[in-house]
Amino acid sequence: MNFRGGSQGIEFENGYLFLVHEVTMYGMNRVYGHRFVHLTKSLTSSDGIQWNITALTRPFHFLHVGIEFAAGLARNGDNLVASFGVRDEEAWLVELPAADVAKLLVPLLPER
Repeated sequence: MNFRGGSQGIEFENGYLFLVHEVTMYGMNRVYGHRFVHLTKSLTSSDGIQWNITALTRPFHFLHVGIEFAAGLARNGDNLVASFGVRDEEAWLVELPAADVAKLLVPLLPER
């Protein structure tokens, strides 16, 4: 996984939720996919903070396959509002039920 820019984190399900994007090259074309990523933090033995990716969604596209990239994430009641850009030409907002996003998160196994 090679996550690139995205949103700030928001409190979500005992941790923080981020919206990130990743880029795959198909020939000369860039294709951006998005993921919601859930992180938790814990204290280390040296009193530092360690961030752990605990769950993420499968890659998805908002409007189409191509250039679109996540920019922001906020709560609006029981919903999440995400902002994203398309082809460096347009800015969009989408509102999603937070419960639906939670259902799409796939837990990761802890490292051993």
